[in-house]
Amino acid sequence: MFIISIITNDVSAQDEYLSRSWPNGNPMVLYFLKSGTSEILKEQVFYRNGQLDYEGSYENGLEHGFWTYYWENGSMKSQEFYQNGLEEGTLYDYDKLGDKHMEYIYNKGVLVSKTCVN
Repeated sequence: MFIISIITNDVSAQDEYLSRSWPNGNPMVLYFLKSGTSEILKEQVFYRNGQLDYEGSYENGLEHGFWTYYWENGSMKSQEFYQNGLEEGTLYDYDKLGDKHMEYIYNKGVLVSKTCVN
């Protein structure tokens, strides 16, 4: 069973969010919505234990800006940059200890190179 709720807070332009929870009550996913619309501005997804799994932002319905993924122990798993829904620039993967181990270079969503760092 999942719990879905919509919460409104009139403090900012990003003032509503839609959430789903794990059966243990921890958040599963949070969608931050543009005020008065169903447009998703930001997404956060959580592991069952409540630790953040990943988070990122949207612009015009497409991934935009940094998306960061985490291991269940809280250390960064990877970080990607999106421009209009396409991966762009240099992206990295990290091991569970936080050491960088892969580098990817993207140009408008096309993988240009992949290099093992360690």
